[in-house]
Amino acid sequence: MRTSLPSLALVLALSMGCKGKQETAASSAASNGPAPSVAATAAPPAAVAAGAGHAVGEAPADMGTTKVQLAEGPADSLFFALERTPCFGRCPTYKVRIANDGHATYKGIRSVAREGDFTGMVDRATMDALYARALSIGFFDLKDRYDSDVTDLPSTIIRMRANGKDKQVVGRVGTPQAFKAFATYADSLFEQVRWTEVPKEK
Repeated sequence: MRTSLPSLALVLALSMGCKGKQETAASSAASNGPAPSVAATAAPPAAVAAGAGHAVGEAPADMGTTKVQLAEGPADSLFFALERTPCFGRCPTYKVRIANDGHATYKGIRSVAREGDFTGMVDRATMDALYARALSIGFFDLKDRYDSDVTDLPSTIIRMRANGKDKQVVGRVGTPQAFKAFATYADSLFEQVRWTEVPKEK
């Protein structure tokens, strides 16, 4: 089949145009460096999580996000203590103490499910969580005492020694809600401790 000269010229022109575009694209890619891979352009998991809320299986906000620096001293030095004092009614009365090494003691005195003396171990993540919650409520900036002349009301006493600070707050009347919630939060953590009863001396 015979091809006309005008048709052949058109084919050659189109071929040269395509080749020129390919060379221009290759030159541009070379000047800009190699194209990033899919893995390189994908958003990191942290960025995705930041925009989508907590990831599945992520620890609670205060669990381990702030590392506590324990106060200097022996392993059995006090880190955290919580006490609820008695009243004329059936107020839960007990004391919990956690040492720097995580060793904990619980003394159930009255109107509690666990009466008597118990020991247990608190892990470092729980200690970090307590410290993080303390920071979140401004525990170290609270007043030392919230009280008045009103009688027959129990007190909640919390003491924490960490990061070079030693703070005790006694809450009885006019206690900030955040402090009350902190005590309740601590109780919830202590419920997860495997307590072992200390035999009574005969």
